[in-house]
Amino acid sequence: MFGLKANETYNAHRISERLRDHKLMTAFAPYNNPQVAVAMILENGGAGPAVGTIMRQILDHIMLGDNNTTLPSENPAVTAGEDQ
Repeated sequence: MFGLKANETYNAHRISERLRDHKLMTAFAPYNNPQVAVAMILENGGAGPAVGTIMRQILDHIMLGDNNTTLPSENPAVTAGEDQ
């Protein structure tokens, strides 16, 4: 658990990785006749669009047989100004 004092500002770079926010996404496909449901949790995923990118690659693989996707070898560093 991580807490902030009343006058503190959250800064992901100042806390240990194990205390960073998690990401959760659920998805189903195809839209008009769902055949597949996927739930994903990225522990300590921080900020940014990574969970959506990975989910898209999983669904492309399942629904389209796309085996040409590659995933990053490690979680990219959280940078200021990324999507949250």
